[in-house]
Amino acid sequence: MTRSLTPLNSTRLTTMVCLLITLARANAAAPQQNTPRPFIHLPRPNTAGQPQNVKMLDLPKVAPPANLPACAQVPDASQLKSFGFFSAMSAKDTATLNLTFPIATGSGNFSLDSQVVIWRMGQSAECPSTDGKYTLVYGSEWDAGIIISQTNISGNATFAVVAANATINRTAVSFNFSTAGYTDDSDLRAANSKLFTDVSANGLDVTNFNMFQTDFTAAVGKGSAATTKMPLVMIGYRLNQGTDDILRSLEGVYALPFIALGRGCLDAVKAYPNPDSGVDSAIRATYSTMSGGKTDCDASDAGMQGLAKQLLGKIQISNK
Repeated sequence: MTRSLTPLNSTRLTTMVCLLITLARANAAAPQQNTPRPFIHLPRPNTAGQPQNVKMLDLPKVAPPANLPACAQVPDASQLKSFGFFSAMSAKDTATLNLTFPIATGSGNFSLDSQVVIWRMGQSAECPSTDGKYTLVYGSEWDAGIIISQTNISGNATFAVVAANATINRTAVSFNFSTAGYTDDSDLRAANSKLFTDVSANGLDVTNFNMFQTDFTAAVGKGSAATTKMPLVMIGYRLNQGTDDILRSLEGVYALPFIALGRGCLDAVKAYPNPDSGVDSAIRATYSTMSGGKTDCDASDAGMQGLAKQLLGKIQISNK
């Protein structure tokens, strides 16, 4: 039996070929360097590139801790390490980078859950705060981000991926940037303004990505040439409490709805998404604490269930 195949629309085929070429070229040319551990940036007044005729997304403000302690010895130029990498996050999380994104008034294209692909580049050095609670980050950084009216982006996050998504899904995009810690970033800001114009005037898809990529490459060159301010200025901080400690606490709290229902620890472990080796012990520790050390897995005791229900009433955790 012979099966007839429907010919692929020539326009769509051309678009797909262009996408493959665009992604291959951009990924081959994408500069990738050392990726520093994430940290929260200090506020950067008047450093972003937003125009005046747009409404800004109402992102939460990220304020540093009061009286953030200094380092005993501020790093010097010899300790700086260069970095450059792409990352992706939701718009509501870009507040930690002091990035805001414009939308045309009433367009409704973007939300706080819209994805942002960001090129992050600069030089940084770290030192412990005098009270030991924070790691302080000194140096300079340029962040250039493109927001896309999608809530997820598959594949490695690069501007080429943004162009591909915008082409296939007909999604809107917008560009913005911020800088910190440079002696003179005027050339870098001018290069970013060109990128802003590229995107705001033409959007971003496979038909104009080569132009954008050329301007982006030029901007990377300006970022590399920009001089980091001396003495180094603090650009951010990171709390020293380990994420593993926080995660273990959350895993233990996850057990409360199961205890309230009289279900055993194995049910809680089984229901936990992608459990690792520490989940079982964290959940059992909660059972042990709630039972006064009598059991690390059984929740049949009515008093234990009642206590779990009281706690759930305060923190409103659900196992759904």
